[in-house]
Amino acid sequence: MAEDMRASGQLESGIELVEQFVRNHTPTPSLLFVLGNILYDKGDLDRAQLAYEQILRIQPSHCSALNNLAVVYKAQGKIGSFARTYRKAMAASRSQDNPAIGRLSPALARGTRLLLRCGLPLAAMLLVLWWVSGRN
Repeated sequence: MAEDMRASGQLESGIELVEQFVRNHTPTPSLLFVLGNILYDKGDLDRAQLAYEQILRIQPSHCSALNNLAVVYKAQGKIGSFARTYRKAMAASRSQDNPAIGRLSPALARGTRLLLRCGLPLAAMLLVLWWVSGRN
């Protein structure tokens, strides 16, 4: 139901519904994932970050939460955190045989490959350049 609210643009109602459920029940990764997605859509990056991090405390290799947390870090301008988290998402994806993470963005995939091949300093510099060029 919260996902339907998200799809129809009723973000506040979706957030209230999920948060009310979480107050009365043990939060599950799937419920927190929906909450994080709604918060991200609303532009509440700090709270979206907290939702994805809570998932990772429950299930550290949740590749979709890792991926979305990386996207949040990028939107916040936290390039180092973005690169580390995205690399973890790619590793989790490979170990879970989930190719969806690899299809997120060709540019993100290139950045991750550079991190793995060239080392952090060069790849971080290239990621910053890529990120800045995408903002213009």
